[in-house]
Amino acid sequence: QEHLDKQRELVKEHIRIEVELIERISEVIPSIENEKVRLLLNAILLDEKRHHKLLKKVLEILVRGETITEEDWWDVLWKNVPFHGAPGG
Repeated sequence: QEHLDKQRELVKEHIRIEVELIERISEVIPSIENEKVRLLLNAILLDEKRHHKLLKKVLEILVRGETITEEDWWDVLWKNVPFHGAPGG
């Protein structure tokens, strides 16, 4: 149980940090004039949002106190991915 509590706290802290990063990037993007930098920041922002969803799912599993199964990991990793291995599908 102690190990599970530590995992929960670690994931919660990571989620908190990610929320701050998502907010900061979202605030700064409109002021960026360099198109390449703006494109890079948008890509980072989208990646952080996907990662944030993944961590929230992991936290949900940890809060229930369940063991994360291989099936859970595949669901978390691939559920919101637009392409599953091959171009366009």
